[in-house]
Amino acid sequence: MDSDVSDFWLRVDSELSYRGIDRKVFAKDIGIMPNTISSGISRRSRPDVEIALKSSKYLKLSLDYLLYGKTDSKKSDSGEESYKIVHNREILAVSHKLELLPETARLPIINMINEISKNYENAARMQQLKDNQN
Repeated sequence: MDSDVSDFWLRVDSELSYRGIDRKVFAKDIGIMPNTISSGISRRSRPDVEIALKSSKYLKLSLDYLLYGKTDSKKSDSGEESYKIVHNREILAVSHKLELLPETARLPIINMINEISKNYENAARMQQLKDNQN
């Protein structure tokens, strides 16, 4: 599912976290104020063209990914490793979105994810037992 341009700063922040790059360093390197990322996330603001291009070049990510979340069907020349990187970025983006929610909204979502995960693990175990019997 592709995201909206207003998630640009969330994707940038997730990428910075993933790579261990400090927001202040990134901001200085591309010529923006250090609070631009946090205010961009909270306001869901869209970057201007120059900042989007500088961010893309700095992070070596496509504009399609930073602006729209498009990942070219999650496969590239490097195959499985590329998929894992994109998958981890998506998980970080969801995690950041959960952090923005109030605790009363966040906890039921986390509980639901845990329940789905538990059901999936049980189903996978049952299938494995069934496969081993055959």
